[in-house]
Amino acid sequence: MSSPPLSPAVASATAAFRQALAALRGLAKALEKRRLVASALAEAKVVLCEAEAALAGLEAALVAAMAAAARVTAVPGLSPESLYQALEAVANASAAELKRELSRNRRRRWGLWLGRTIALVLMLLCAPLREYGPV
Repeated sequence: MSSPPLSPAVASATAAFRQALAALRGLAKALEKRRLVASALAEAKVVLCEAEAALAGLEAALVAAMAAAARVTAVPGLSPESLYQALEAVANASAAELKRELSRNRRRRWGLWLGRTIALVLMLLCAPLREYGPV
């Protein structure tokens, strides 16, 4: 859902997009008949200019909406430095958790390797015994 300042710009950009698609369809159909290509191309150029103007309006409305949102959400005492410090603390906590998980995974991998090796050695030792076991 777009904010109220963006709504008119989004509506005009949507209309310009639809007009551009219609012009492209007309141009594609005109390519079949050579005599219609020039008029379809001229119409497509006009629609392109309108679409570019709508896009510029949409960008200006977006910048204005972002500036308004920045003014509204400004919190006293909240500076970029404090925000970066908070993000650093979160990143450091996540890194520490990842290191613990990596250490846990290494211990588990070592235990699985050890268990597999013991099982393989037992299979190699017990295979001849089964062959010469009781008849």
